[in-house]
Amino acid sequence: WQYALQLVAARPWFGWGAAAFSVLYPIHAAKRWHGHVHNLPLELAVSHGLPVMVLIVGTVLVLLMLAARRGMLQKPPLERAWWAASLVLVVMHATDLPLFDSRLNILGWTLLAGLCAFIRESEPDRDGLAASPERVDP
Repeated sequence: WQYALQLVAARPWFGWGAAAFSVLYPIHAAKRWHGHVHNLPLELAVSHGLPVMVLIVGTVLVLLMLAARRGMLQKPPLERAWWAASLVLVVMHATDLPLFDSRLNILGWTLLAGLCAFIRESEPDRDGLAASPERVDP
């Protein structure tokens, strides 16, 4: 991660371009090859710059926080497990880069969509009451 941080410091705004780490690292590390940084936020910062990294990581963290604040952690176990699985995937992306595994990628997007759906469902309507299936007109 140290070399990745050096790359980010050298080009913080726009990064080095997509998949640049796999080209730059062997030059730095005596011909050793690593295909990626093993940390999604760092990978985003190296490839696309800090603004992109902050936007993407910030969006995911905001979704987790909003879902927690809207009561997802007080719901039945299945809904709490949805939030916990999302958090586990976030932590996993901070220690490795399973982005290239299509199964985990699909799971990640599904979990984020579920968090968005929960947040949207728990938003108060104009009367100040949360939307519920009983209140929805056919």
